[in-house]
Amino acid sequence: MDLAGASKESVDLDVGDKGFCIKAEAEDFRYENCYMLAHEVIGEEAKAKFDSGLLKITVPFKDALHGHKVSIE
Repeated sequence: MDLAGASKESVDLDVGDKGFCIKAEAEDFRYENCYMLAHEVIGEEAKAKFDSGLLKITVPFKDALHGHKVSIE
């Protein structure tokens, strides 16, 4: 997530099992949005790193994604 101009202290991140919400402020903008994820995750194990205006969020899937192996011709 690109939050150029925001400080680490102004970023608020909440992660749940089905999505996450981010709030951030800088001198010239206020950012607030929530995102739904396609797969359930373990929100309690989420990790976030903020460096040079870029917020990177890493969170594991709740259940491993299993599918049917398809042969490619």
